[in-house]
Amino acid sequence: MTSTKINNVSSLRRNEETLLTIIDETPDLLIINKPPFLLVHPTKPGGPLTLWDKLKELLAYEITTDGQVSLINRIDRETSGIVLVAKNHAAARTCAMAMERGAIAKEYLALVYGWIQEDNGTIDAPLLRLGDVVASNGVLPKLAYADEVQDAHRAQNLSVQTSSMVRAPEQRSNSLAEVAFRKNSKIWLKRGIHPNGAPALTHFQVEQRLLHPKHGAITLVRCFPRTGRTHQIRVHLASLGHPIIGDKIYGPSEDYYLEFIQTGWTPFLAEKLWLPRHALHANVLELVYQEKQYRWESPPPSDLLEFIKEC
Repeated sequence: MTSTKINNVSSLRRNEETLLTIIDETPDLLIINKPPFLLVHPTKPGGPLTLWDKLKELLAYEITTDGQVSLINRIDRETSGIVLVAKNHAAARTCAMAMERGAIAKEYLALVYGWIQEDNGTIDAPLLRLGDVVASNGVLPKLAYADEVQDAHRAQNLSVQTSSMVRAPEQRSNSLAEVAFRKNSKIWLKRGIHPNGAPALTHFQVEQRLLHPKHGAITLVRCFPRTGRTHQIRVHLASLGHPIIGDKIYGPSEDYYLEFIQTGWTPFLAEKLWLPRHALHANVLELVYQEKQYRWESPPPSDLLEFIKEC
Protein backbone atom coordinates (compact mmCIF):
# COMPACT_ATOMS: atom_id res chain seq x y z
CA MET A 1 0.00 0.00 0.00
CA THR A 2 1.25 3.48 -0.87
CA SER A 3 0.94 5.86 2.06
CA THR A 4 0.55 9.61 1.97
CA LYS A 5 2.23 11.42 4.82
CA ILE A 6 0.13 13.92 6.74
CA ASN A 7 2.25 16.95 7.54
CA ASN A 8 -0.08 18.48 10.12
CA VAL A 9 -0.95 15.50 12.31
CA SER A 10 -3.00 17.40 14.83
CA SER A 11 -3.58 20.87 16.16
CA LEU A 12 -2.02 19.57 19.39
CA ARG A 13 1.37 19.54 17.70
CA ARG A 14 1.34 23.25 17.00
CA ASN A 15 3.90 25.19 19.01
CA GLU A 16 4.47 22.51 21.64
CA GLU A 17 6.52 24.92 23.72
CA THR A 18 3.53 27.14 24.52
CA LEU A 19 1.46 24.14 25.59
CA LEU A 20 3.81 23.37 28.49
CA THR A 21 2.12 24.73 31.61
CA ILE A 22 2.95 24.86 35.30
CA ILE A 23 0.24 23.44 37.55
CA ASP A 24 1.88 24.38 40.85
CA GLU A 25 5.21 25.30 42.38
CA THR A 26 6.67 25.10 45.88
CA PRO A 27 10.18 26.00 47.05
CA ASP A 28 11.22 22.39 46.37
CA LEU A 29 8.84 21.07 43.73
CA LEU A 30 7.56 21.98 40.29
CA ILE A 31 4.45 20.30 38.89
CA ILE A 32 4.27 20.36 35.09
CA ASN A 33 1.39 19.60 32.74
CA LYS A 34 3.14 17.94 29.79
CA PRO A 35 1.39 18.05 26.41
CA PRO A 36 1.31 15.00 24.15
CA PHE A 37 4.09 14.59 21.56
CA LEU A 38 6.68 16.25 23.81
CA LEU A 39 9.67 14.08 24.67
CA VAL A 40 10.77 14.11 28.30
CA HIS A 41 14.50 13.66 27.59
CA PRO A 42 16.62 14.27 24.48
CA THR A 43 17.28 11.14 22.45
CA LYS A 44 19.96 12.54 20.16
CA PRO A 45 21.98 15.75 19.70
CA GLY A 46 20.09 18.36 17.77
CA GLY A 47 16.79 16.55 18.25
CA PRO A 48 13.36 18.09 18.86
CA LEU A 49 12.47 20.25 21.83
CA THR A 50 12.08 18.26 25.05
CA LEU A 51 10.65 18.81 28.50
CA TRP A 52 14.18 18.73 29.87
CA ASP A 53 15.18 21.58 27.54
CA LYS A 54 12.38 23.70 28.93
CA LEU A 55 13.23 22.80 32.53
CA LYS A 56 16.81 23.94 32.02
CA GLU A 57 15.41 27.36 31.11
CA LEU A 58 12.77 27.49 33.83
CA LEU A 59 15.08 26.26 36.58
CA ALA A 60 18.38 27.76 35.48
CA TYR A 61 18.94 29.30 38.92
CA GLU A 62 18.29 26.04 40.76
CA ILE A 63 20.62 24.15 38.45
CA THR A 64 23.34 26.75 38.97
CA THR A 65 23.04 26.89 42.77
CA ASP A 66 22.16 23.31 43.71
CA GLY A 67 23.30 21.40 40.69
CA GLN A 68 20.41 18.96 40.56
CA VAL A 69 16.96 19.08 39.04
CA SER A 70 15.25 15.69 38.82
CA LEU A 71 12.20 14.29 37.08
CA ILE A 72 10.45 12.11 39.66
CA ASN A 73 7.94 10.46 37.35
CA ARG A 74 8.46 10.09 33.63
CA ILE A 75 5.78 9.59 31.04
CA ASP A 76 5.96 8.53 27.42
CA ARG A 77 6.26 11.04 24.60
CA GLU A 78 2.64 10.57 23.52
CA THR A 79 1.25 10.49 27.07
CA SER A 80 -0.01 13.82 28.38
CA GLY A 81 -0.37 15.03 31.94
CA ILE A 82 1.41 15.52 35.25
CA VAL A 83 5.17 15.35 35.66
CA LEU A 84 6.67 15.98 39.12
CA VAL A 85 10.02 17.77 39.22
CA ALA A 86 12.32 18.10 42.24
CA LYS A 87 14.20 21.39 42.26
CA ASN A 88 17.10 20.35 44.50
CA HIS A 89 19.02 17.31 45.71
CA ALA A 90 17.18 16.95 49.03
CA ALA A 91 13.76 17.09 47.39
CA ALA A 92 14.84 14.58 44.76
CA ARG A 93 16.00 12.15 47.43
CA THR A 94 12.80 12.53 49.46
CA CYS A 95 10.56 12.04 46.44
CA ALA A 96 12.60 9.12 45.12
CA MET A 97 12.27 7.34 48.47
CA ALA A 98 8.54 8.04 48.48
CA MET A 99 8.27 6.59 44.98
CA GLU A 100 10.12 3.44 46.05
CA ARG A 101 7.74 3.00 49.01
CA GLY A 102 4.73 3.44 46.77
CA ALA A 103 3.82 6.60 48.68
CA ILE A 104 3.21 8.64 45.53
CA ALA A 105 -0.27 7.87 44.20
CA LYS A 106 -0.99 8.33 40.50
CA GLU A 107 -4.15 8.14 38.44
CA TYR A 108 -4.40 7.92 34.66
CA LEU A 109 -7.30 8.23 32.27
CA ALA A 110 -7.32 6.05 29.16
CA LEU A 111 -9.64 5.46 26.22
CA VAL A 112 -9.60 1.84 25.09
CA TYR A 113 -11.04 -0.16 22.22
CA GLY A 114 -14.28 -1.97 23.10
CA TRP A 115 -16.38 -2.12 26.25
CA ILE A 116 -14.77 -3.50 29.39
CA GLN A 117 -17.49 -5.64 30.91
CA GLU A 118 -16.67 -5.31 34.61
CA ASP A 119 -16.79 -2.01 36.44
CA ASN A 120 -13.46 -2.41 38.24
CA GLY A 121 -10.63 -4.81 38.82
CA THR A 122 -6.95 -5.47 39.33
CA ILE A 123 -4.28 -6.67 36.93
CA ASP A 124 -1.38 -8.33 38.73
CA ALA A 125 1.06 -9.49 36.06
CA PRO A 126 4.87 -9.13 35.82
CA LEU A 127 6.44 -7.26 32.93
CA LEU A 128 9.73 -7.38 31.07
CA ARG A 129 11.23 -6.09 27.86
CA LEU A 130 10.88 -8.64 25.10
CA GLY A 131 14.38 -7.93 23.87
CA ASP A 132 15.71 -9.23 27.20
CA VAL A 133 14.13 -12.68 26.96
CA VAL A 134 15.32 -13.91 23.60
CA ALA A 135 16.50 -17.47 24.08
CA SER A 136 19.79 -18.77 22.74
CA ASN A 137 18.00 -20.01 19.63
CA GLY A 138 16.63 -16.52 19.00
CA VAL A 139 13.01 -17.41 19.82
CA LEU A 140 11.11 -15.59 22.54
CA PRO A 141 9.34 -17.67 25.19
CA LYS A 142 5.58 -17.92 24.90
CA LEU A 143 3.79 -14.94 26.41
CA ALA A 144 0.22 -14.90 27.62
CA TYR A 145 -2.83 -12.98 28.73
CA ALA A 146 -2.64 -11.49 32.21
CA ASP A 147 -5.15 -14.08 33.41
CA GLU A 148 -3.03 -17.00 32.14
CA VAL A 149 0.38 -16.14 33.52
CA GLN A 150 2.08 -18.40 36.06
CA ASP A 151 4.16 -16.52 38.61
CA ALA A 152 7.24 -18.72 38.93
CA HIS A 153 8.67 -16.60 41.72
CA ARG A 154 5.78 -17.23 44.09
CA ALA A 155 4.74 -20.63 42.73
CA GLN A 156 1.14 -19.60 42.38
CA ASN A 157 -1.26 -18.61 39.63
CA LEU A 158 -1.11 -14.95 38.80
CA SER A 159 -4.38 -13.70 37.40
CA VAL A 160 -6.58 -10.76 36.84
CA GLN A 161 -9.02 -10.68 39.74
CA THR A 162 -12.50 -12.00 39.02
CA SER A 163 -14.07 -8.55 39.10
CA SER A 164 -11.92 -7.43 36.19
CA MET A 165 -12.19 -10.41 33.86
CA VAL A 166 -13.50 -9.43 30.45
CA ARG A 167 -15.47 -12.50 29.43
CA ALA A 168 -18.00 -11.32 26.87
CA PRO A 169 -16.74 -12.51 23.46
CA GLU A 170 -18.25 -9.52 21.72
CA GLN A 171 -16.31 -7.20 24.00
CA ARG A 172 -12.93 -8.80 24.55
CA SER A 173 -10.70 -8.85 21.48
CA ASN A 174 -8.55 -11.97 21.69
CA SER A 175 -6.82 -11.04 18.44
CA LEU A 176 -5.72 -7.70 19.87
CA ALA A 177 -4.28 -9.32 22.97
CA GLU A 178 -2.55 -11.98 20.89
CA VAL A 179 -0.91 -9.36 18.69
CA ALA A 180 0.12 -7.37 21.74
CA PHE A 181 1.96 -10.39 23.15
CA ARG A 182 3.16 -12.26 20.06
CA LYS A 183 6.25 -14.35 20.76
CA ASN A 184 8.45 -12.90 18.05
CA SER A 185 7.98 -9.16 18.34
CA LYS A 186 9.96 -7.04 15.90
CA ILE A 187 10.12 -4.23 18.46
CA TRP A 188 12.96 -4.69 20.93
CA LEU A 189 11.69 -2.08 23.39
CA LYS A 190 8.25 -3.68 23.60
CA ARG A 191 7.19 -4.96 27.02
CA GLY A 192 5.25 -8.14 27.68
CA ILE A 193 3.74 -10.16 30.50
CA HIS A 194 6.12 -12.91 31.55
CA PRO A 195 6.71 -14.89 34.78
CA ASN A 196 10.33 -13.73 34.91
CA GLY A 197 9.35 -10.08 34.71
CA ALA A 198 9.30 -7.41 37.41
CA PRO A 199 6.14 -7.30 39.56
CA ALA A 200 3.50 -4.95 38.16
CA LEU A 201 0.12 -4.11 39.65
CA THR A 202 -2.64 -1.93 38.18
CA HIS A 203 -6.12 -1.27 39.55
CA PHE A 204 -8.72 0.08 37.18
CA GLN A 205 -12.23 1.53 37.30
CA VAL A 206 -14.54 2.07 34.34
CA GLU A 207 -15.68 5.70 34.11
CA GLN A 208 -17.88 5.50 30.99
CA ARG A 209 -18.82 3.07 28.27
CA LEU A 210 -19.27 5.06 25.09
CA LEU A 211 -20.48 4.41 21.56
CA HIS A 212 -18.63 6.35 18.89
CA PRO A 213 -20.73 6.93 15.73
CA LYS A 214 -17.84 5.91 13.48
CA HIS A 215 -15.70 3.55 15.55
CA GLY A 216 -18.19 1.79 17.81
CA ALA A 217 -17.67 0.74 21.43
CA ILE A 218 -14.98 2.44 23.52
CA THR A 219 -14.38 2.67 27.26
CA LEU A 220 -13.08 5.56 29.35
CA VAL A 221 -11.19 3.88 32.18
CA ARG A 222 -9.32 5.25 35.19
CA CYS A 223 -6.13 3.39 36.08
CA PHE A 224 -4.29 3.33 39.40
CA PRO A 225 -0.78 1.91 38.88
CA ARG A 226 0.74 0.65 42.13
CA THR A 227 4.09 0.02 40.49
CA GLY A 228 5.85 2.13 37.89
CA ARG A 229 7.02 -0.21 35.15
CA THR A 230 7.68 1.07 31.65
CA HIS A 231 4.51 0.88 29.50
CA GLN A 232 2.72 -0.75 32.46
CA ILE A 233 -0.79 0.58 31.87
CA ARG A 234 -0.50 0.11 28.11
CA VAL A 235 0.53 -3.54 28.45
CA HIS A 236 -1.94 -4.38 31.21
CA LEU A 237 -4.94 -2.97 29.36
CA ALA A 238 -3.88 -4.68 26.15
CA SER A 239 -3.65 -7.97 28.05
CA LEU A 240 -7.38 -7.69 28.72
CA GLY A 241 -8.04 -7.45 25.00
CA HIS A 242 -8.73 -3.72 25.35
CA PRO A 243 -5.59 -1.82 24.26
CA ILE A 244 -5.47 1.95 24.44
CA ILE A 245 -6.85 3.73 21.38
CA GLY A 246 -4.05 5.00 19.17
CA ASP A 247 -1.38 2.76 20.69
CA LYS A 248 1.02 1.97 17.86
CA ILE A 249 2.88 -0.76 19.76
CA TYR A 250 0.22 -2.54 21.83
CA GLY A 251 -2.82 -1.75 19.70
CA PRO A 252 -4.28 -3.62 16.71
CA SER A 253 -0.86 -4.41 15.20
CA GLU A 254 2.71 -3.59 16.10
CA ASP A 255 3.34 -3.29 12.35
CA TYR A 256 1.62 0.10 12.56
CA TYR A 257 4.46 1.30 14.80
CA LEU A 258 7.03 0.11 12.29
CA GLU A 259 5.14 1.80 9.46
CA PHE A 260 4.86 5.01 11.48
CA ILE A 261 8.64 5.05 11.96
CA GLN A 262 9.07 4.82 8.19
CA THR A 263 6.27 7.03 6.90
CA GLY A 264 5.02 9.20 9.73
CA TRP A 265 1.29 9.63 10.32
CA THR A 266 -0.74 8.67 7.24
CA PRO A 267 -4.44 8.35 6.30
CA PHE A 268 -4.05 4.57 6.51
CA LEU A 269 -2.79 4.78 10.11
CA ALA A 270 -5.51 7.27 10.97
CA GLU A 271 -8.11 4.78 9.75
CA LYS A 272 -6.64 1.94 11.80
CA LEU A 273 -5.62 3.71 15.01
CA TRP A 274 -8.22 6.54 15.14
CA LEU A 275 -5.99 8.94 17.08
CA PRO A 276 -2.45 10.12 16.25
CA ARG A 277 -1.27 9.28 19.76
CA HIS A 278 -2.21 6.77 22.42
CA ALA A 279 -5.11 8.08 24.49
CA LEU A 280 -3.44 8.05 27.91
CA HIS A 281 -3.37 11.00 30.30
CA ALA A 282 -1.66 11.35 33.70
CA ASN A 283 -4.61 12.90 35.50
CA VAL A 284 -3.79 12.95 39.24
CA LEU A 285 -0.70 12.82 41.44
CA GLU A 286 -0.73 12.76 45.25
CA LEU A 287 2.03 12.68 47.84
CA VAL A 288 2.88 13.72 51.36
CA TYR A 289 5.89 16.03 51.37
CA GLN A 290 7.32 17.46 54.58
CA GLU A 291 4.20 16.35 56.44
CA LYS A 292 1.87 18.16 54.06
CA GLN A 293 -0.60 16.38 51.79
CA TYR A 294 -0.57 17.45 48.15
CA ARG A 295 -2.96 16.52 45.36
CA TRP A 296 -2.58 17.85 41.84
CA GLU A 297 -4.96 17.33 38.95
CA SER A 298 -4.64 17.85 35.22
CA PRO A 299 -7.87 17.84 33.18
CA PRO A 300 -7.92 15.76 30.00
CA PRO A 301 -6.51 17.65 27.01
CA SER A 302 -8.59 18.84 24.09
CA ASP A 303 -7.87 15.93 21.75
CA LEU A 304 -9.30 13.37 24.17
CA LEU A 305 -12.24 15.59 25.13
CA GLU A 306 -13.12 16.16 21.48
CA PHE A 307 -13.03 12.43 20.78
CA ILE A 308 -15.29 11.75 23.76
CA LYS A 309 -17.72 14.50 22.71
CA GLU A 310 -18.18 12.76 19.36
CA CYS A 311 -19.81 9.83 21.18
